[in-house]
Amino acid sequence: MKKILLFCSFILLLNTKSHSQTFPEFAPLGATWNYMVYEINGSAWTFHFTSVDTAIIDGKHGKKINAEYAVAPYFFVYRDSLQMYASFDSISWKLIYDFSKQVGDSFISHVNYPNEDSVVVEVTARGDTLIGGFQIPYLRLHSTNPAFYVGGKVLLNIGGEDFFFANSTFMDPSINGLRCFHDSLIGEFFLVSPCDTVISIGISEILGDDNLISIYPNPVNENLFIQKSKLSNSASVQVFKYTGQLVLEIKNFKEENIDTQNLQNGFYVLKYSDGNNYSVKKFLVQH
Repeated sequence: MKKILLFCSFILLLNTKSHSQTFPEFAPLGATWNYMVYEINGSAWTFHFTSVDTAIIDGKHGKKINAEYAVAPYFFVYRDSLQMYASFDSISWKLIYDFSKQVGDSFISHVNYPNEDSVVVEVTARGDTLIGGFQIPYLRLHSTNPAFYVGGKVLLNIGGEDFFFANSTFMDPSINGLRCFHDSLIGEFFLVSPCDTVISIGISEILGDDNLISIYPNPVNENLFIQKSKLSNSASVQVFKYTGQLVLEIKNFKEENIDTQNLQNGFYVLKYSDGNNYSVKKFLVQH
């Protein structure tokens, strides 16, 4: 009988180990996140987060995250098993994601937006995805709070694919997103490659020669007309999704319009160059 009990205990121990996972360190120093965010009012922002230091808050060891172009210049994060926490005041930790929850469960996700500090979210799906040799758990979340859009995938150690925290509806959910994530353990995780495309059509280029062209109608259904201030024999047109993906390119552009019938509904960026100067315009496709 003792042998049978010992054998059963051994099998149970093996089964427990086979279902346990060791996840990499959360936010090792040098970890980076790049997000592109376009607000519904048309403003464009890039968010660059970097893990720069260690910190002890309320007895817990966490990491300091520098946040370029964010509401606050930095915040802190730490992970306790399957729970991810953040500190916005350097005093206490607030839960942001709980990966122990099952489909149908709810929890309070804390954020740091001007008019909101938390939102109740429900888990609508869960699973794992292979990143850098690790099976990283993910959740899909939903909120009935009209102030939030929470619908993208949220990954352990990485955060949301829409935004690191639960996404406020002042951000346009159709065009926001994580460009890429990198740390020394997981490695590279790209949603848009190359990641630096975010710079190539970023705010600086929207400040090109605004008088070089004008476009109409906007929103557009079939044909987007481009009215040029001067003729050019070396003009080119590029059209990008707001995520940075190039969807149309016309070299030696001599037409008066481009066909948008094959473009999906959503926001786009048009870059026109005459060989010497360029202009960048935003437009909306609505079929």
